[in-house]
Amino acid sequence: MSYDLFLWSTKPVKADNLPDKSSWKFFKDESEFQTEHWQVCVSNSIKVNKLKSDDKKASSKVKKHLPKVAYRTTVWLEPLGAGKEGYKKIGEVARYLMQQTDGLIEDRSNGQIETLEKDPMVISIIKKLLGLENKIRFI
Repeated sequence: MSYDLFLWSTKPVKADNLPDKSSWKFFKDESEFQTEHWQVCVSNSIKVNKLKSDDKKASSKVKKHLPKVAYRTTVWLEPLGAGKEGYKKIGEVARYLMQQTDGLIEDRSNGQIETLEKDPMVISIIKKLLGLENKIRFI
């Protein structure tokens, strides 16, 4: 089992976008940051128009805040019991990629959205549009 985040973005994630590139292993479909007890993985970015229909519906909610959303990338932590270090690392990686790709993060476990937006009026509007008044956190 894993802890999964979606990174919705205007730009695709590329190997050059990953923090501390020398610490990652690169494979055909994903990149992995491995330790002895856990790993953080980043999938290749998928164009939103290539997603399955259920996933396209999810992207329509994201478009209300990120109108030019073009890609979805999955970032995940294995195993769920990775401990504080693993959860800290996935958060750092996801936030770094969010900044590099002009994106936002969706926590798949609770539907919470995280964005870089700081303006209180914009935050209020976003929460109402997404119907997530109590589920959006801004950094």
